Amino acid sequence: MRNAITFVCVAAAALFAGCTVGPDYRCPPAALPAQWASPASDAQQTVASHPVAEPVDTRWWQQFGDPELTSLIERVAAANLDVEEAGTRVAGARAARRMTGADAAPSVSARASYEHARSSQNGLVDISGLGGKSDYNV
Repeated sequence: MRNAITFVCVAAAALFAGCTVGPDYRCPPAALPAQWASPASDAQQTVASHPVAEPVDTRWWQQFGDPELTSLIERVAAANLDVEEAGTRVAGARAARRMTGADAAPSVSARASYEHARSSQNGLVDISGLGGKSDYNV
């Protein structure tokens, strides 16, 4: 058992030693295109945005000239649900989930019965157990 613990400790130390990079590690420089600005120069050259008077084009995606994108957006718009209808579907899905989960919940069941019978000293006792509810056959 002691050998197994020693082996695990040595293996863990070797594993973690392989993950270190050393004190003289330097990140290699990334070659970026000239038109890309570094984050430091972006922060120094911020340009304020100017509001425009024209309304925003509601079909902005058409400027890309991609028929597949246009088709996709038109299909999504056609299949889009009204907010009220979507809320009704969410409520229905939640009710269905509660009904499905009801089988997993514990259930309690009880049943009680009481029967009192008294026989006369002069009469017959019904030994059939049916309480006189059966047909009489001769």
